[in-house]
Amino acid sequence: MIFYVVDATGKIMRTGSCPEKDFNIQAGAGETAYIVASAPNMLEQYRFPVTGRIRSRPEFDLSISGLTISVGETLLISGIPTGTVVDYVGGSEIVDDGDIEWSSEIAGEYEFVFQNFPYQAKVVKIEITEA
Repeated sequence: MIFYVVDATGKIMRTGSCPEKDFNIQAGAGETAYIVASAPNMLEQYRFPVTGRIRSRPEFDLSISGLTISVGETLLISGIPTGTVVDYVGGSEIVDDGDIEWSSEIAGEYEFVFQNFPYQAKVVKIEITEA
């Protein structure tokens, strides 16, 4: 049988298949397992707690001042939902005001990873060039 396991928020923790006799051991503490005909995509879907239906995870709708900026120029990324964790070279922060500003004195390529369930994780790559 095919199954998926969710936590209390509806986040799909894992999917798999097992013999019927092993289904009851698939969910851990604080989790619930469901039998399905085909497993949902855990990166793009979640189980909406209100209706119990599988839904597409929303995508971030970010506004980015530029994917290429010069050394010392300030990058502005806005439209970030409150509570989003942003990981980047040199740190990580939880956004509580909707935007981040960032600059670098070193040319190169940098990645910013945005995570905030139920949104799909998003990677933004920025290139810093010599002025």
